[in-house]
This record gives sequence, C-alpha cells and structure tokens, in this order.
Amino acid sequence: MRIAIAITFTLVLAALWGCSQEPVPEPLLRIEEKEFFLEEFEQFLADEHPELELPADKAVLQTYLDKYLERELLAYAADRAGVVPPSDSGLEGSRKKALIARYLAEEASRSGALEIPEQAIIEAYQERYGQARARIRSIFIEDEATATRVHRNLRNRPSRFEQYMQEYNADRTTDEGIGQGEFTRMNMPDSLGEKVFAVREGRFSEPISFGNGYVIVQVLEYLPPRDIDEVRGEIVSILATSLREEMRRGIVDKLRQELEVQFNTDLAVDALSKGGGREESQQ
Repeated sequence: MRIAIAITFTLVLAALWGCSQEPVPEPLLRIEEKEFFLEEFEQFLADEHPELELPADKAVLQTYLDKYLERELLAYAADRAGVVPPSDSGLEGSRKKALIARYLAEEASRSGALEIPEQAIIEAYQERYGQARARIRSIFIEDEATATRVHRNLRNRPSRFEQYMQEYNADRTTDEGIGQGEFTRMNMPDSLGEKVFAVREGRFSEPISFGNGYVIVQVLEYLPPRDIDEVRGEIVSILATSLREEMRRGIVDKLRQELEVQFNTDLAVDALSKGGGREESQQ
C-alpha cells in the first residue's frame, strides 16, 4: 500500500513539475544536429542590419533569412573543417565573419578558384575600357519644360553651362561628381550613351529623359581608350570580386545539398513581419 501511494505521489509531482516548465521553443534552423532559434536571427539582424525596423516587410525578411542561412552554413562548414578564427575576433557575429573569411580564403587557395588568367583580363579590358571616352559635364533638371527652356538659353549663350549646373544640380550631384568626368559607352545606360556619343566635341545634347527628370550633357572632349596597363589593377579587382562571389555561392549550394538542413522560415516571417504574431503581441 505504501509503495502504491509513493508511486502515485511521485507521478503527480512529475506531472506538476512538467506542467510548470516552459515549452521548448521550436528551432528556426537546424543544420545536421545543430539548432538555431528565432532570437539568434533577431541578433543577426541587429548586428548586421541595424537600420532595419521590426516588424518588417515579408519580402525583406525573406532576403535576410537567406543571408542568415548562408552565414550559418559557411560557419558550420568552417567549424567542421577545423578552421580557427583570429583570436581577437570579438563578439559572436564578428567571430563568424572572421571564421568564414578565413575558411573561404583557405578554400580559394586550395582550389585556385581566384586565379585570373591573362585572357580574362584582356577580355574584360576590351569590354569595359577598350572604347573611346567622352569627358563630359551635365545639368540635371526635374521637369521637361524647364529643361527645354535651359537648352534654348544655352544655344544662345553656351558659356552659361556651368552657371546652370550650379543652379539646377542637387548638392549630392555636385559633391559626388555625378554625371561629370570620363565615360565610355559601357559606363552609361544604352539610351543615354547613344545620344551622348552622337554629340560633337564641345557641343551639348538636347534634353534627354533620364531617371525622374532630364539631363543636358556637354561633351568637352573625346579621348582614346585607356591603356590596359593603366587599368589592370581595376580589372583584377573587379574580376576577383566576381570570382569570390561565384565561389561563395558555389560552396553554399554544395553545402545545402550535402548537409541535412531544415529551415522554418515561416516561423520568423510570422513573428517578425507586419501583421505577424510578434507585432500583435506588442499591441
């Protein structure tokens, strides 16, 4: 009898203790045996994208979820490969960045994925730089009527071009030198480049529809293509950046196929999007 009572009492206590425990949260992401939870994704957003205000648009959240998955896959692979991050890498987010950077550098060195053949440099030069250049300056005007009037005035007094630049170009346009300098056709949208390169040296274009307004472009002079050795460093930098991104995507795609990955994106979207559960709980 005492044994039966003791067993019953134990079962009741166990049931009460179990009821008092908070439910185990559902993982947002599982890579093999490793689990990641919603709070970790929120910390990722706070560290990497502090400008993002929650709740956020669902499409925006999905983009950042993809980036989060990519980071965790690469960090997992780096750990698995025995990569050691720099000792001064600091907080968890910084540690993972350093870990991934070292892992990708080791993968590139091992595979030779970032080696750039001379032929690739020549082809990129011909595409990007092997064209004549136009040295230009531009006036940006918001409405067609004003652009037409300015163009008409310039035909009578071409010397006022700089004055109109100062009058109509926004501060950012002036400060950043937008629409000023040396350009090839490739540096311009097709519709703009075709019209600009049809202008005779020293003359200016008709008002050209561009973005949310109009632009009048003066061709100060035409210049021959830059020498390949002059731009070799720029070309190598551009090609290396492209190869690094291509290598990164390839590694991530391979990891997604090799590893057992479960990613419950709806959990984050429902909790952190506009109209989702997290927003409703705050009201």
